[in-house]
Amino acid sequence: MAREPRIPDRPPCRLYLITPPAVTDLEAFAALLEAALSAGDVAALQIRLKPADEETIRRAVARLAPNARAHEVAVILNDRPDLAK
Repeated sequence: MAREPRIPDRPPCRLYLITPPAVTDLEAFAALLEAALSAGDVAALQIRLKPADEETIRRAVARLAPNARAHEVAVILNDRPDLAK
C-alpha cells in the first residue's frame, strides 16, 4: 500500500511591504501604511525611494520607520545605510 507523502510543517507566510519609488503625500501614505501594518502579519517594510533626494528620504524614514517599529516590523532602507537607524 502506498504511503501518503508527508509535507513538513512550515512557518506561516508573512508580508514584505515595499514603498513605491515616489511618495507625493507622506501623511496620506503613512495612514495607508498604518492600515496595512494593522491588517496582517507584516515581517518587513522596505523604504525604496531610489530617485528621491536625501532630504525626502530622511523625512520618509523619520515618518514611516516609527510606525513600522511600533508593529515590530523590520525596516530596510535601500542603498543608504548611513540613514538607517
